Amino acid sequence: MNLCLIDLKTFTPDSRFAALLRQDMAYFDINNVSGASTLITTNSAIYRKGVGRKLAEAIQYSFTVIGGIAYAFWASWTVTLVVMAFAPLAMLPLYFLVQVNQSKSAMSTSSYAEAGAVAYSTMSNIRTVLSLNACSVCIEKFKAATDKALKSSARLVAYEGFLNGSMMATFMLFNITLTLYGSYLLYTGVREDGCDPTARLGNVSCDPRASDVFGSLFGIMFAAGVLPQAATSISAFSKARVACVPALKAIERVKGDHTKRDDPKSSIVVPTSSKLSLPPYEIDSSSTKGIQHDVVGHIEFKAVQFRYPSRPNSLVLRDLNLDIPSGTTIALCGASGSGKSSIAALVERFYDVSEGSITIDGINIKELNVKYLRRQIGFVQQEPVLFSTSIAENIKYGFNECTQEEIEAAAIKASAHDFIMSFPDGYNTLVGNKGSQISGGQKQRIAIARMLLRKPKILILDEATSALDAESERLVQEALNVLCNTGLTTIVIAHRLSTIRDADAIAVVGDGKIIEVGAHDELIAKAGAYSKLIEAQLGKSSAVEEITENNIPTAVDLSLSADASTVSHLAENDNDIHSIISMNGVNFSYPMRPDIQVFKDLNLSVKRGETFAIVGESGCGKSSVFSLIERFYDPISGIISIDGIDIKTMNVKSLRDKIGYVQQVS
Repeated sequence: MNLCLIDLKTFTPDSRFAALLRQDMAYFDINNVSGASTLITTNSAIYRKGVGRKLAEAIQYSFTVIGGIAYAFWASWTVTLVVMAFAPLAMLPLYFLVQVNQSKSAMSTSSYAEAGAVAYSTMSNIRTVLSLNACSVCIEKFKAATDKALKSSARLVAYEGFLNGSMMATFMLFNITLTLYGSYLLYTGVREDGCDPTARLGNVSCDPRASDVFGSLFGIMFAAGVLPQAATSISAFSKARVACVPALKAIERVKGDHTKRDDPKSSIVVPTSSKLSLPPYEIDSSSTKGIQHDVVGHIEFKAVQFRYPSRPNSLVLRDLNLDIPSGTTIALCGASGSGKSSIAALVERFYDVSEGSITIDGINIKELNVKYLRRQIGFVQQEPVLFSTSIAENIKYGFNECTQEEIEAAAIKASAHDFIMSFPDGYNTLVGNKGSQISGGQKQRIAIARMLLRKPKILILDEATSALDAESERLVQEALNVLCNTGLTTIVIAHRLSTIRDADAIAVVGDGKIIEVGAHDELIAKAGAYSKLIEAQLGKSSAVEEITENNIPTAVDLSLSADASTVSHLAENDNDIHSIISMNGVNFSYPMRPDIQVFKDLNLSVKRGETFAIVGESGCGKSSVFSLIERFYDPISGIISIDGIDIKTMNVKSLRDKIGYVQQVS
């Protein structure tokens, strides 16, 4: 039985993972998928146990119960029939026991999903957690989630014990009833008919005979003896049923399905704190249906209105109209929250419009095959996302049919090849969780190389060069300009207006609408919204507030993470920190790259009250300075001191409490 169900067990988590990946963005916005994802392997183990050995045992015990009862009827149907009149008394505890186990399993699943979400968010953002000294907060949240599962299960333990005891009590009632009634029948037969209960030869036999009564007794006892084991197996099967419900609901969410969270018959059972309803399921990236035409790149927005499913009462785009001819570059600018990134998300079809339509080459975007559409689009975000694998694997992610030569060619165009080859492992260098082992500029160039490798027809650049130093930005911008001049339709989302003045058209977005569209010189001449944005950006003062002499005037851009186990207990020197930071003869290499020396005899001094800026090319070690000050890592040699005190002698938690830290990508 186990062997027969191995494929079924393997199929379920695989199918659930595939089902999660084909969901639309609304599903991920509304549902707590970080918690649900942690349950894939956990629930599959419960599922395997329930539909594997325990299911086989349930079938075995069920046949044993049926066989025992059948033999009891064959031995003496009158005695057995009286006993079976009490069968509902045994079935009721069994029924309620199954219900209790299902409830306990459902509550545990929800609680452990919440705990998994806490663990996932903590570990994936460990740098921020450590810098904020939030480890104890995360531990308390995790403990609260697991305690919830414990308390919910503990409440049902007494009930479960009572039901098991009730089931055993009914078995005793069976035996008592059978013994008393069988004895009564034998006694009545002997007294009234003078029959012989032993049925010896030559004597009149009683009906039922003594052997019949005992046969019925043993048949019932045999059936009752295995019923608790059958109940255990049935309970395991019921837990498996609960465990697979979230997977089945995700798998069964088909195109056009409109599920409501308060509808238990159709809701997708995924742990979430949201009570919002999912919109109709229309965006299936795994579907083979839809038009796959040769994309030219003419994009048109017609009276588009849009609301995010997680914020249905907030209208993001209002009657937006925008025409982007093929082969042109259009830049979107405007204040934060005006809807620029929402426009890009709609072109990628991460969401569908609430009203209006978007067409590409005159074809409604809803009629295009989703997977094919996204293959035609190259998208680079302001915050580059890398996976915890090698550089080569990151560049070819989603495009596995490419060659190493193509990977390197894309890296050269993105000005990434030189720094990649400076690593001992070259393109096989591991980048760490979210690219934590390389600098922000290096991550951005790898993300751009990944986009260039796909050779898209439409480019969407959301501040694609924002994390680069001046030289790298120039090189990458030149590569992007070459692509833009090869007939590709390009949408540039810009915050630094100096980077978009050469665009074919600039669209100013405000309050979910297109306020004005035109070339740079044309919009400047109008002295409208675009001109005001230029004036505000060129004339704005520094965003850094005046700092008093009692504060540390250092802006921190942190890129690397560390192990929380470095936090010590009390140290001899746990003094308040006022300023002076110094590094003397510091040598440092990252544990993952011990052969690459980041710092060699580094000397640095920051005086009280001064603003100290660290500049340099991407990967030169700027962020590593702050990682050492935060004591995410210790130097190989040399001393880092604050107020003349070696930070190794300070309490780590107290040290980090005194440091204010804001990173580029939060």
